[in-house]
Amino acid sequence: MTAAVFILFAALQANICAFECREFSPLMLFPYPRASVHVATPETLCNPAALPLVKNSYLALSGSNPYTFDGLYSTSVRMGHGSGMWGARLFWGRTGIEGYSENACGADAGILPVKYIAIGIGAQYLNLDARCGPIDMTKHLGTLRAGILIRPIEWLNVAFLHENIMSYWIGPNADIQFPEWSLGASVIPLEGIEINWNINSTAFGYVNTISVSADLIRYCSFSAGYSLETSSYAAAVSVIYKYVSASYGIRYHTYLGFTHSISLTCSLAPMEVRPVSWQGILPSKPACTEKIDINACAAEDIAGLPGLSDVMVSRIMKYREIFGALTRKSLSQIGMTGAEIDRMLDCAYGLEEEKKSSYQGRSGRTNRGKNELFASLLEIGVGPESALELVRMIFSGRKDEIPAYLESDKTLSEEKRKETAGLCARYFSR
Repeated sequence: MTAAVFILFAALQANICAFECREFSPLMLFPYPRASVHVATPETLCNPAALPLVKNSYLALSGSNPYTFDGLYSTSVRMGHGSGMWGARLFWGRTGIEGYSENACGADAGILPVKYIAIGIGAQYLNLDARCGPIDMTKHLGTLRAGILIRPIEWLNVAFLHENIMSYWIGPNADIQFPEWSLGASVIPLEGIEINWNINSTAFGYVNTISVSADLIRYCSFSAGYSLETSSYAAAVSVIYKYVSASYGIRYHTYLGFTHSISLTCSLAPMEVRPVSWQGILPSKPACTEKIDINACAAEDIAGLPGLSDVMVSRIMKYREIFGALTRKSLSQIGMTGAEIDRMLDCAYGLEEEKKSSYQGRSGRTNRGKNELFASLLEIGVGPESALELVRMIFSGRKDEIPAYLESDKTLSEEKRKETAGLCARYFSR
C-alpha cells in the first residue's frame, strides 16, 4: 500500500512517464486527454469543443482499478446536455488509495458558431492530498482548458485541446498540472469505422496514440488502440440499447500490467450508432438505381435511404402526415444535420422550397398555426418526437390527452412540462 502511494506521489513530482491513472471512460482507451476521439456515446467526450455533437441530456458513471493495485480506484461522474448547436457538462472525478487522493470537479461548455467549426472552454478545481510516511501535503489548484474542432468534410475531423492553461502564469502549478496539449485527427474510411490519431505534449515528452473504432451493429461499438511511448495497449466494447449504454475497457502496460474499467451511461433520448457499411468509402455517393420522391414515397422507400435510422424514418412520415410537404428546414427541425440531408438527397428529390409555403384561407391559417407551434415547442427545448405528437393532438382536438402525454414524457423536467402545457393551452384558446 505504501509503495503505491509513493509511486503516485512520484508520478506528480518526478513526471514518471509510465504512471497515469486519471479516470476516463473505457471508450476513451487511454488515461490522458486526447483532442480527437470516437464519439459513440456521450461518455467519450473529452474535448469541450465536441460537446455540441451530442443532442440529448445524459449522465455517465465510470470506474477503474488502475494497474490492478490493491486499494487503488478511480471513479468519475459526468452529466450534461447538448442541442447540436451548443453543449455543456459538469464532472467530478476521484483517484484514491489509503494515504493519497486526487479529487477534481469542473464544468465545460462548447458552441458551434459556424457550420464547420466548434469551440469549447472549461474550468477545473483539483484537490490533492498525500499523507503517508514522510509525505504530508495538501494542494488546492484551479485551471482552465480550451479546445477547437474543425470538420471541413463529413469524413474528416481535426481537433486541438489545451489543458491546464493557468499553469503558464502560476509556475509552481506546472509541477502538478502540466500545461499539456493534444492535436488530433480522425478519418472515416467507411461508414461506421473511424481511425483516430493524436499527439500529446506532456510533462514527460510527446505521446502518440492511434486507435480504430468500429460500430459493428446499431447497438454495439468496439475500439482498440496503441500508445508507443507509454508501451500501452487498450480495447473497449460498449453495448447500447435505447437510453442506456454499458462499457467495459482494458488497458495493458508492458511494465505495470492491466487496468480494468467499466461505465454506465443513461440518456433522455435514444442513443444509436451508425453500423458499419461495406458499400464503399463514406465520401462516395451511394449507389441509387432510382431516386425517390421524398414527399410522395412510402415509409419502406424512405427506410432504404442512406444514413437514416428507424427513428428518423418515423419522424419524416409523422411530419408529412401532420404538416404536409417536407422542406430542408423541416428536416433540420426533426433532427437531421446538413450533412445527413445532403447524403439523403443523393437518392431522393422533391423537397419543397420554403418560399413556396403560403398561408391563404382557413387551411393556410391552420398550417401556419401548426408550424408556429412546432417551432415554439422546439425553441423551449421539447424534442422533435414529442413536439410532433403534441401538434398532432392539438390540431386534432385531443386536448384531454395532453396532460397524460406530458406526464409520461421522461425527457421533460417538471418545469418544462408546465411551460409546455402553458404553450399548448394558448393554442387551444385561439
